[in-house]
Amino acid sequence: MIGGRNSSFGRFRRPPDLTAAELGTTLAFAAAGRRYPADVKRQGGGPELTRLWVFANHVDGLPGGSYAYCERRHALLPAGPEPDGGMAAFLQQQYFLTNYTMGQVGAVLAISGRPDAVLDVFGPRGYRILNAEVGTVAQRAYCAASAQDLGCGAVLGFDNVAMNTALGLDGTDERTVLFLLLGRHPQTSADVTYRL
Repeated sequence: MIGGRNSSFGRFRRPPDLTAAELGTTLAFAAAGRRYPADVKRQGGGPELTRLWVFANHVDGLPGGSYAYCERRHALLPAGPEPDGGMAAFLQQQYFLTNYTMGQVGAVLAISGRPDAVLDVFGPRGYRILNAEVGTVAQRAYCAASAQDLGCGAVLGFDNVAMNTALGLDGTDERTVLFLLLGRHPQTSADVTYRL
């Protein structure tokens, strides 16, 4: 549906590939959600709660691989090369469910968080604070995708340990929390007429 916000549950198609401009717009809009209004201030050494990452699969002009999104520079910083066998095969191998074919997805956005640091600073309330920011970032990604007539789908079915390793997060206090699939989706959907 053009202009309507919806989940692309199980529905992605290519070609054409995702453009770098579409990916960049989605990342910039989503990252702005990291500054949502709240009574929590990150001044005085408080932890950054989240960060955005990209597994580039089929993005025009962008080599396959994993990247960290630098909001300040509006740039993608290489985090890891394209895995042997290609990004689509790696993503499919790390995805436990069967409702998506990763070969059709343009990019996978990963939202990472620092749960231990958040708990150290805010106590048990830290879980709610972290989840609020992750949710805000995800909702803004959905809105940016919809505005560009792209498909977006949040998923939890990835092997987080393998995805963290691919992003170079091993040995840090940061880990992936939520994944968003981004790409083209069909403009039409099937319907059933069941008059008796």
